[in-house]
Amino acid sequence: SSESTIGEMPFGRGRGQKQNTMMNRVDGDIGGSQLKEVNNSSQPHRQRSFHSTNNNGSTGSHSVEEIHNENICSQRSPSKAISTSTKSSNSQPYVISYGRGKASRKEFPKQVGTQLIKVEPQSSHDSPNGTNNSMYASLASRCARGVTRANESQQDSSKQPKLGYTQNSLDASTIGKHEARTRSWSSGSRREETTSSSCGNAIEPNMVPHVADISIMAPKLPSAKVQQAVIVTTNIFPLVVEDRLVYRYDVRVEAEPLTTGRRVIDLCRGSDPDRQRKCMLLLRLALERYRRAREMAYVYDLSTTLFTNQPLDLKEVSQISMEPSDLSEELREMLGGNVRVRIIINECAEYAHTFRLGDLASSVTNDLNAQDHSLRQFLELITTQSAQEAGTHYSFGSGRLFLKDGRRMGMPEVNLGNGRRLVSGVDKGVRFIEGKDGGIVPALVLDCKKALFFDDISLLDLATEIWMRRKARPIPQLKASEFRDFVRYVGRSLSDLMVRHSSCEKPFRISYLSKLPVRDIRTPVSRKHSVPLSEQYRAMNIEIRLDLPAVVLALQNRKVYFPMEVLTVVPGQRVPLYKQTAWETKEIIKLSAVRPNIRFRDILRHIEALNLHEGRQRNEFLAAFGVKVSREPLKVEANRRSLPKITFGGKFTVSADRKTANWKSGRYLSPARIKHFFVLFDDESDKNNVRNFINALSKLARNKGVVLENEPQIERVPCDELEAHLRLLSSDPNNPTFVMYIDDREQSHDDLKLYEALYQIITQHVRGNTMREASEKPRTLENIVNKMNAKNFGQNYRIVPEIFAKNKWIGKGETLVIGYDVCHPESQPTHQRRMGLPHDEPSVVGLSFNGARNPETFIGDYAYHEPRREQITTSIMEQRAYWMVKLFTEHRGRLPKLVIITRDGVSEGQIKMVVEEELDAIKVGIRNYIEHSQEPTAQEPKYVVVIATKRHNKRFFVETEDGQVGNTEPGTVVDHTVTRADVTEVFMQPHRVIQGTGKLPAYTMPINEANMSMEELQSTMMALCYEHQIVNAAISIPEPIFQADEWAKRGRNNFRAFRRTNDLPRNGESMDWNRITDKLCYMNKALEKTRSNA
Repeated sequence: SSESTIGEMPFGRGRGQKQNTMMNRVDGDIGGSQLKEVNNSSQPHRQRSFHSTNNNGSTGSHSVEEIHNENICSQRSPSKAISTSTKSSNSQPYVISYGRGKASRKEFPKQVGTQLIKVEPQSSHDSPNGTNNSMYASLASRCARGVTRANESQQDSSKQPKLGYTQNSLDASTIGKHEARTRSWSSGSRREETTSSSCGNAIEPNMVPHVADISIMAPKLPSAKVQQAVIVTTNIFPLVVEDRLVYRYDVRVEAEPLTTGRRVIDLCRGSDPDRQRKCMLLLRLALERYRRAREMAYVYDLSTTLFTNQPLDLKEVSQISMEPSDLSEELREMLGGNVRVRIIINECAEYAHTFRLGDLASSVTNDLNAQDHSLRQFLELITTQSAQEAGTHYSFGSGRLFLKDGRRMGMPEVNLGNGRRLVSGVDKGVRFIEGKDGGIVPALVLDCKKALFFDDISLLDLATEIWMRRKARPIPQLKASEFRDFVRYVGRSLSDLMVRHSSCEKPFRISYLSKLPVRDIRTPVSRKHSVPLSEQYRAMNIEIRLDLPAVVLALQNRKVYFPMEVLTVVPGQRVPLYKQTAWETKEIIKLSAVRPNIRFRDILRHIEALNLHEGRQRNEFLAAFGVKVSREPLKVEANRRSLPKITFGGKFTVSADRKTANWKSGRYLSPARIKHFFVLFDDESDKNNVRNFINALSKLARNKGVVLENEPQIERVPCDELEAHLRLLSSDPNNPTFVMYIDDREQSHDDLKLYEALYQIITQHVRGNTMREASEKPRTLENIVNKMNAKNFGQNYRIVPEIFAKNKWIGKGETLVIGYDVCHPESQPTHQRRMGLPHDEPSVVGLSFNGARNPETFIGDYAYHEPRREQITTSIMEQRAYWMVKLFTEHRGRLPKLVIITRDGVSEGQIKMVVEEELDAIKVGIRNYIEHSQEPTAQEPKYVVVIATKRHNKRFFVETEDGQVGNTEPGTVVDHTVTRADVTEVFMQPHRVIQGTGKLPAYTMPINEANMSMEELQSTMMALCYEHQIVNAAISIPEPIFQADEWAKRGRNNFRAFRRTNDLPRNGESMDWNRITDKLCYMNKALEKTRSNA
């Protein structure tokens, strides 16, 4: 039977000039270099702007000292912004604008003991592709009824494509959303939107003293005392801004098809890749009609926000209507012809209508509810404008721009095959730093970044490279089995890819590849008749492959099919992570890990490519608004701290090497006792190798103090029999079974860890190659034994931190350290989102804490929650906090006096979510435990929140003796000048950089109820980086965060392995994530008290 279709190839449209366009948003990033700096309350936008020729100011570069002095002067006498008009809109009855900052709103008074239900703003969702898909369906239907006319429409446009302007944008209505919110610290009160926790209700009022507003971040701490001064060069370029007035407007662009029954389309929203260009051209046309473009400079985010350097006369431009005859040919083609356009411009409602560039103090506050990112957003936009105007870059996300022609700047693309190339670019942003004298200095931060892009070639050529792995060889005729493999393998890369038809300018996104070859696909011409798709193209003299699948555009109630031969890939599309092969990921990491001198050189080249340097070409955008960029990056004095000491069994204490941050090992501090030790292997030919390996492993383990009560039992168990074998082994919490499995299969690791979770048997997986090489690599064998001891309730060593951390160190047994992170699934395909299908894979919360028998042993677990939500469900955090403090108290015999919460994976804008939502849930969980404990009147612990991340774009270099730049060394700390001006921030490197250019992880402390000093913060976080236990060296981030990330990955892999062979429980239409968590987690099970994920 043939595959049913409706429609096929469109024709006869889009023969005008082509425009280079690109995706509005591409999910994914390269290797471990992914940066998330998307601000929850304000995302920087990218847009093209236009300006007048009578600009004042200069774009000449200035020295760091000049810029610093000018900024300090402007702060001493800040000018107050003024509003040029009074708001009177009935839709905003409570808005009052007084100069700079958020507009004040009438709100309910805050009261102790009451809470308001949090009301989330509802976002409007237009059709993801606007008029795009309906146009294709309409044209396809016409084609089915008139194939004989198709030949007239198949010639490609002879005009050369123009450089497109591709910018990201954000709905301004989501920026700075006001939330009238009150908090209650009296026990028993909970946010009403939160589901009940299984841990019970909150505690009595006398146990929850009233505290200060949690939205106010802790005061910024002074710098630590310098132990060893080191001068470092940064990639941070100060900005100087003249004290000019900037006007901000809200913009709405609507398209109203004049055809009967068609709804109005909001062009400021949606995923149509042409949406931003439509907005840009329409606003330009509208302002030119009213003669405003030549009288002012403006910056537009191609969505809902407009900045100008002169006020607009809203009597003239508040609402502009344009009939089809007023539009250019390109706009009529992009909008579909018979369309009326309305552009509505109003003074900004969410923020003040005007602000001054010199009023830096208004942009920096430790009140999370009062933060105004207008100036920061504006500066991030304007430092992109010259490159956008010149069309030299592709742009994505928050400040990510990639060169269209890297050869021009000495950074050529690298062809990786498979129709993909590695492109050089930047990750840039603007931040407000404290400066050398404690003032506020705006600064541009710019780092190099590489990303994998699809080649802009024909879709058939791309499919050929993916399938054949080379360009020259064509795809051979596909047999039935090969066809299925082709659809699965190639379809994974092509799904969600933006393509353009040879006879139509409008691009569309591929839904998937057809399950039948083109020869079997028929398209209906009426209710009773259909014709083969191949005949229609034969009639148009277009040769197509009949054995290949067709490309499917899935609409809500029909499908449109296209042969690959008539489609081309839209330029500028990045390859998401989930589409990258293991080899490609490895190559990207290798090519991105460049030496410090190369990276620093490329940073300066990118500054030039963005026209932000002092060069021949004047940057008109910066000049129009009076903004200048330093010619040199900042240099600061860093501090090299003393490294922690390590104590093994027998009180053997060693110091970490200052150069390498590693150390010599000894006998274990707390050796494991293993009663049942099973060694299973897959390959019969490895029998002798396994026996030799286990002999060497057992000898080393005993030398380190591990007690093997019985000799290891070695047995061959094929991989497909492993689950049945493990099911027979019992797991007694007092006498646990330990299984080491040795094989070389790709999937066996995930299966083994799933069986561990299901049957609560401690497992350790060793690759066959690792086993065979271990005899020649003593350090590898020692790491395997270290893992074995840690998994079996042992502790390899303890840390002796600097004296500053002595009172709060976890070794005293009074401090609970919690780390948590979230692992998100791959982005859902567009056609599934369009059809409203639920995501079938959860986000996974990974948690780690020092709740084991030894106070320095970190254990953990994971939990599943709603897909792609960074904010963790409140009930999960409450339940897990209860469990964590319960285990801590059982092993310590007392409640913690201090709880240090370490969080990874959040941007600056998500700090509010952490301190207001997640911290509150942790506190509720701990209060619940206190209420149900033997001491219900016990003192509640103090809380410290530290956000640690490597996902930032700040770099630090040291100058070598030969004048080159190199990596910083272990113990390097930067805690002033280039740090945030509103909250305690530290950059600290505990480890040795092995490859490429190092990155100092950033630590931010928004909550400090324990009054931790800067010395305590740095020495505690540094010591936690030495608690890894598996290798005798420091890691780059604190152990609880590292483990939390590993637990989240383990939860994701266990879910995927479980789903392969089991039906998932459901709760109505969606997955029942709570039941899945109960099935696969470790909490309240035999292995909850050991580090099973070592």
